[in-house]
Amino acid sequence: MMNKYTLDAILDLSANSIAIVACDAGSASHIASWLAKRPSLARFRLEGPAVKLFEAAFDSSIDCQHSLTEIIGGSKIVITGTGWSSDLEHRARVMASELGIPSVAVLDHWCNYRERFQRNGREQLPDALWVADAEAAALAAAEFPNVPVLQLPNQWLEGLCRTVQVLRSKTNHQPRRPARRLLYLLEPIRVPWSQGPGGVSEAGEIQGLHYWLQQLPHLIDQGWVAPQLELEALALRPHPSEPAGKYDALIAEAATSWPIQLDRAPALAEALAWADAAFGCETQALVSAMECNVPVWCTIPPWGPTCRLPHKGIMYLHDSRLL
Repeated sequence: MMNKYTLDAILDLSANSIAIVACDAGSASHIASWLAKRPSLARFRLEGPAVKLFEAAFDSSIDCQHSLTEIIGGSKIVITGTGWSSDLEHRARVMASELGIPSVAVLDHWCNYRERFQRNGREQLPDALWVADAEAAALAAAEFPNVPVLQLPNQWLEGLCRTVQVLRSKTNHQPRRPARRLLYLLEPIRVPWSQGPGGVSEAGEIQGLHYWLQQLPHLIDQGWVAPQLELEALALRPHPSEPAGKYDALIAEAATSWPIQLDRAPALAEALAWADAAFGCETQALVSAMECNVPVWCTIPPWGPTCRLPHKGIMYLHDSRLL
């Protein structure tokens, strides 16, 4: 059964045999990298950040606004992301199941696996799951013992790391300690953590940012971060799904004390090539930074939830042994 869901089997299909449905950036990046050499295999229904990601991967403008009925009805297999920002991918899996067409879903992170397949009280699992690393494979197999889990090469991350190395060689820059260029990788956590300072009810991503700023003097004292006057920039890089202007007020407030700004790098590779250290809560981009040999810190405060990234090498701001 698993053989028909391998990447090689998918790539052997005829033109227009695959329906690709994606919205969020993470899984879209993986799907685009796996199918980049065979764009003619697929028809697309894309929303959100996935649109630009696929257009960049295929180096051309693609028609991404087919209806689900158009692309799924004539397909031999459906490949979807597993994002949170819409129910598009869920509806595609439901339709595929009702039509008797197999579906594969791509897991791009390491948490909330079960919830990704639930909408309005209905759970719709795919016929197979694709993941890009051993940690995700183990988590997915434990959560879904009756669904085949296939680990594919992480071509997207491999390409990212190669690009970062090329950019570093051009600028003659490698991550330094103490860090002078601090990159904060943001994500929409959306809900407040229960016990913020003074009982303030802020979304988790905002609490993490405030905690990071509060802990920077300790990182400076410990030699992880350069003294304040030697800092070149604190760059905040929003998640692709976040709206413009979301962090403007926080930046304006913090700018009285720190050289803080929005990251203007056109792509994640440029941001990582620039950075001496990376910070964030539990976004996939933190793992990408670590794989590119950037020191990584989790900024979830002590009153927040435990970081669910299973990777070794992540440091934690709340760990008193490091501060």
